[in-house]
Formats: sequence, C-alpha cells, structure tokens
Amino acid sequence: MKKDLLLLLLLFLHSSVSFAQPDSLQSHELQEVEVLSSRRSMSNDLFSGATSVLAPTEVLNQMQNTSLSDFLAKGTSLFVKETGNGMLSTISLRGTSASHTKVNWEDVPINSQTMGQVDLSQLPLIFFDEVNVHPGGEGAVYGNGAIGGAITLSEKLSFQDTFSLQLHSSYGSFQSLFESLKCRVGNEKIQSNTALFYRRSDNDFKFDFRKERQVQQNASFYDYGVLENLIFRLTPKNSIGVKLWHTYYDRNIQPMMQNNLDERKYESISNRSTKILLDYVQESNLLWKMRMGWLADDQVYESHLIATDDWLAQSSVEKSWRKSSKLWVDLKVGGDLHAIRPEVYAYMDSLMEWDGSLYALSKFVANRFELTCNLRKNFVTNLKVPFSPSISINYHFIRNEKDNLSAQFLCSRNVNVPTLNDRYWGKIDNRDISPEKGADLEMNVRYGHKTECYFLQLQSALYRNDVSNWILWMPRGNIWKPTNIDRVLAKGVEVTLNQMVKWGRNASSLDLNYAYNHTEIKEGFSNMSVFEGRQMPLLPRHTASACLYGNVHSLQYSLLGKWVGPRTTSDIFDQLDSYFILNMTVDYLFKIGKKEEKRYLHTIDVGVQGNNLLNTVYQTMPYRAMPLRNFIVFLKYNVNRKSTIVK
Repeated sequence: MKKDLLLLLLLFLHSSVSFAQPDSLQSHELQEVEVLSSRRSMSNDLFSGATSVLAPTEVLNQMQNTSLSDFLAKGTSLFVKETGNGMLSTISLRGTSASHTKVNWEDVPINSQTMGQVDLSQLPLIFFDEVNVHPGGEGAVYGNGAIGGAITLSEKLSFQDTFSLQLHSSYGSFQSLFESLKCRVGNEKIQSNTALFYRRSDNDFKFDFRKERQVQQNASFYDYGVLENLIFRLTPKNSIGVKLWHTYYDRNIQPMMQNNLDERKYESISNRSTKILLDYVQESNLLWKMRMGWLADDQVYESHLIATDDWLAQSSVEKSWRKSSKLWVDLKVGGDLHAIRPEVYAYMDSLMEWDGSLYALSKFVANRFELTCNLRKNFVTNLKVPFSPSISINYHFIRNEKDNLSAQFLCSRNVNVPTLNDRYWGKIDNRDISPEKGADLEMNVRYGHKTECYFLQLQSALYRNDVSNWILWMPRGNIWKPTNIDRVLAKGVEVTLNQMVKWGRNASSLDLNYAYNHTEIKEGFSNMSVFEGRQMPLLPRHTASACLYGNVHSLQYSLLGKWVGPRTTSDIFDQLDSYFILNMTVDYLFKIGKKEEKRYLHTIDVGVQGNNLLNTVYQTMPYRAMPLRNFIVFLKYNVNRKSTIVK
C-alpha cells in the first residue's frame, strides 16, 4: 500500500510541473500537427464509448421541482427502485445492482462510502444543467464501481457578460410545496451560479390494501439545500474556482403496506451532506487541473449515527492535437487520492482508509474512424484491485450533411471494490471478501438523418456483462453477511428512436425506448441454487417508454408514458405485476414587454403537472405503496439579460 501511495504522490508532483516542460510527444509523427489551446477542460464523458441516455432538455426544465429519481423514473426508460413516494430510490443499469452505478458530480464520485450506492431522491434537479446516463461498463473512464454504468451531473458556466434569475414556486397534491431560486451572473473575469431550494410534503396519499382504503402514514418529509459555483479568471489562461453543495433531508420512513397502521413500526431518518471543492486550472502548452475537496455525509437513523468524511485530491493533464476537423487526438492523464474516515455505530473504532487511482484516457479520430483507449488502476487499503481497461472502435459508413450511419464495438473490464459496510459492518473484519469484476462487451449501430425541418435518430445496442464475485448479503445464522457469488451474467438489447419535426416557431419530438434485460446467476453457492438460470429478483426483463414533447408558439407540453414488465421477489413464486404510468405537463410562457426594446427579458411560466393520470396501482418494491393520480401547479418568473460573448 505504501508503494501505491508513493506512486500517486509522484503523479501529482509530475502533473504540477509538466505543463512547463517541453512536450516529448512532439518528436513523434504528430510533430507537424498544430497545437491549439483547449480553452475548455475535457470532461471524462468525452472518452466514454458507451451509449448515452438523456431525457430532453425541455423535460428537464419542466421538472426542476423534482429530484433526479423522479426525472429518471418518468423521463427515461431506466428502471428506478423506489421504496415509497419521495423515499430511498436507486437505479439498476442493465441488470446490475445499485452499487454498480457510479454517480459523478463535476467528475467527483458522490456514491455513499458505506453503501456504495446513491439515493437519487436526494439529488435535486435544480442543481444541474446536464444529466447524462451512460449504461455499460466504463470503469476505466468513471472509476471504481461503474460495472453497470455511470451517471454524470454537471453545470454549464462560461465567461460571458450574463445575468439570469429564476424564481420557482409549486404546490400540489398531498400538501406538497416546492420553492427555489436560481441565479447566474458574471462577466469576462468572474462567474457565479447559485441555486437554493426548499421542499416539503405531508405525503398522505391513499392506497388500497386487502380491500381496505387507507391513508399513508408516517411518510412526510422536508428538505432544503444550496449550491454555489464561483469561478475567478486570474489571467486569460489561469482560473480558480470554488464549489459548495449543502443539503439536508429529514423524512419519516414510509412503512410497508401491512405496517401502515402500526405505530410501533414507524421510523425516521435524516441526512446532511456537505461538499466543498477548490479548483485551479492553468492553460499553456498543456491544460493542467488541480482540485482539492472535502465531502461529508452524516446520516442519523433512529439515533444511530452513520457518517463519513472524505478528503480528496485530484490532478489531471490534458492535451489536444488538431490537424483538421477530421483528424485529431485527445489525451488526458491524471489521478485522484482519497482519505476516508468513517464514524459508524456498527463499525470497529478508529478506522481509516486510503484509496485512489491513476488513469490515462485517449481518443483518436481520423475521418470516419474513431478509436478510444482508456486504462485505470485503482488502489485501496489492504486490497488488491486489478486494472480496468476499455477500448472502443467506431466507424462511420455514411457521413454527410444529411445522413450518418455508424457501428461501434466496446470491450471493457470493470471493478467494484467492496464497500465499507461489506468489510466492516457488525464490528467484524470481513476484508477477505473479493472485489467484483465485470467483463463487458457491447455493440451499437446508429443511424441519423436530418434536414432543415426534420431530425431522425435510430440506435440499437446489444450487450453482455459477465460479473464474477457478485456481492450479495445473505443470512448466516442469526446475522446477515456479504458473500461473493461466483458468476452472474447480464445480457440484453436496447432500441431507441428519436425524431423531431419543426414548422415555423413550432416543434414536436417523439422519443421511443425499449430495453430487454436478462440477468441470471450462473454459478453460486448452495443457498442460491434455486435462482440459477432465473432472472435476478426485482429486475424486469422488459421496459419501454415514450416521450412526446414540443411547443406550439408559447405553449409547451410533454407527455411521458412508461411500461415496466413483471418482476419476481426473493420468493421465486411471488411476482410483482407489470404496470404502465402516464404523466403529462403543460405550461404557457408569457413574455413581458417587447424583446427588441429591453435589455432585460422578463417571462412568466405557468403550468400544471399531472402524474399517474390513469390511476395505475403499482409497486416498484414489494409492499411499498405509490400514489394514484395527483397534480402539481407551478409558477416560474425569469429575468434574463442579453449576453455578449467574450472572446
């Protein structure tokens, strides 16, 4: 481990001086290529060969009063497990578990250090300008844990003379209230993006259980938070920045349906999360980034404390060669180091863990051919973690102004290190448990066609993810312990159709998605033999979604439909029924004053959201009731100043 830490330290020292050294690559065949200043940092998404699932920006803007859980559950074909309305929500990408999905905020992992997963209901959508979902193993790009895929969350900031302010207020069924403020202001020297929100709900919806109509008890919640992103440009090629995230969630834990009227079963939980990041960026012959940060999560469950502190350091060096728009190379190398100290009532005392990684990401484009090669090595205290390589080959058979036809092949090896709970829960030392390993193969075919008033994109993906040492918690006598399953195989098909039509100032889009997934235990221990050859519990084989959205002049609309197939529970003879959910949002944008006469543009947006319009009775988790038909009305006030782009 000491050698690993020394290697990480050497990388940071090298990164801090490498931008001033002559570029050794210039002596090779690329020496005739003109080097251009990056002017903008390369996100790791640039090097991902995986497909991307992204709900339309229009839908994202309409759902600013919700969480990432609601957005993904309603706006995409992805399957989200919800333990109740507004309760713990996790995602399953391509048949893997919640801890197999890496969630990165501005290239920083925010998965729980104890559980390894992320509660999507605690990620307010108003904090983000972009939400990208990358199904498929990309551990080399996104780091430890991305066996099933990754979700990246980010903001858009550029040095422009700009000012915008949005005030948002909504009220709906079950006494649900949401208030927010979002302000963006800046010039060529400084940029600031601020978001504030407050949300609460009594969550007292009605449901039927054993032919009896009941009102949901002990399910109320409230939460609030602030996000600040502040960047200073010191010189034209140097900048520093600070990012602050603070949220607090307090909620009663929605009981199972059979315990709804039993006050002895009522429980509560609170979560406080604080994240502070300090950034420094320098542009020269290379683009160098350095970051230091502190991530703290405190959870209190029925007076029991579950807390972690994560002190992190990141450094990366980027370079881009451009000979033309059809011939270029991007390269990014870097590393990260984390010092993690947990304070958990069920752990041994005085635990301290170090982990980190070194990575090299590269992308080569030559006319119709694209090649992406990535490599990452993770280091964790007292654990041996294998390399995570990936390679992606993409070829465009047709590429012109109107049509584009391409095929892609992706191969990757991915790793998921056992979580702190896996190794230390119950005040026992379970460090002999092995890291999970995934071998992912994927093939994609994409076709696109566009004209001045019409756009069409058709995409299909075929994948196979072979996971060894899958970690599953199983009863061992009177206690539950994590155990490695020898082999789990996930395979499937995804098909997506997107099309858009424009006429005048109007536009209409239709997105159709279908996914088939089969995840089964191929080899396991005796207790799991009953599941061998069968679909893993709580994972649907089939999901489908449709999204119709657009505008007619100042009227905007979105109609979202989603179908989830049947799922088995831990009892293979018990089954959760399939369901179809229909949601709709309609809003009208009022413009105040004449655009050409005012420097500031004022608008008022009034709308209504209708959820579960067909009154579907459904559950994503066994015996966790979900609301029937419900509505939300909202009002947004926007002020925008005309921007002047700074060159």
